[in-house]
Amino acid sequence: MSEKAQKSSGGFVKSLIVVLAIASAVGAWYWHRREAPPTLEEPVFHTVASVIVNLEDRNPRHYLKVTPVIVYRDESFEKKVDLYLPEIRNYLINKLREETVVSLSDADSYERVRKDLLAGVKALMLANTEVDSVENLIFTEFVVQ
Repeated sequence: MSEKAQKSSGGFVKSLIVVLAIASAVGAWYWHRREAPPTLEEPVFHTVASVIVNLEDRNPRHYLKVTPVIVYRDESFEKKVDLYLPEIRNYLINKLREETVVSLSDADSYERVRKDLLAGVKALMLANTEVDSVENLIFTEFVVQ
């Protein structure tokens, strides 16, 4: 092969590599941009109807009443929360029924329950929507009686 042919084929390979690198970068940018959900600066507080459960105790007269609030910033997520609200409430009821008066009398019980439920609601919504938008779960009411 002549020296001129080798130089031109080497230049072609270099040009091809540069074009592929640029195309890959543009494709990655587009893919990342497309997957990012639109977010709001201010959080959305989605109040779930109060949940009242009997506590797992020898005395069935004890109950827990909570009013959970799901916090997120993805504006399109509200419809998904509404769609899966029955599953969210079912999960909350089942988890809260496992609590006892003794387990809820600890100083850190509020925060422990909140973190456990947050992890569960995040997992439930991620499994159903493939979007990790649940930012927090708080209570506007937490009564043990």
